[in-house]
Amino acid sequence: MNPARVLTRILGRLHDETGRVTVPGFYDGVGMPPEEVLENWRGLGFRSEAFLGDVGLSIPAGEAAYSALEQLWARPTAEINGIEAGYTGAGFKTVLPSVARAKVSFRLVAGQDPHRLRTAFRDWVIAQLPADCRATFAPHGADPAAAMRLDHPAFEAARAVLTEE
Repeated sequence: MNPARVLTRILGRLHDETGRVTVPGFYDGVGMPPEEVLENWRGLGFRSEAFLGDVGLSIPAGEAAYSALEQLWARPTAEINGIEAGYTGAGFKTVLPSVARAKVSFRLVAGQDPHRLRTAFRDWVIAQLPADCRATFAPHGADPAAAMRLDHPAFEAARAVLTEE
């Protein structure tokens, strides 16, 4: 089996047609900001078309059920950062690669357990491997996300400075 084909098939299943991550348990512990925060975001006048247009895009790539700001500021993500397999020099070769590699990262939000998610992702990948294929994993970081309460003194101090005349 061509490792590049196996790898791309698995990575192609990382998100469903609506942009949701398909790794079992990925959204466990994920909540949404309070309605007050969401209302403030709605009042910003943010236009995703203008924001994305600066980089030649027009449609947010995250979960379709959420606004662009919610995708950016409140939702976790799973991203494919790089793929490597086979001959990559000038011209072409018809020899199949013996190895394929990918770099994948997850941006987590408060409530998600990075160690549990790492295990869930590994189990999800391994469950999709053909019988004669194997995968190895190299860990890189696993820090939980942080969240501050809206009534935190740092926010109050910032509000006071920003509203001074």
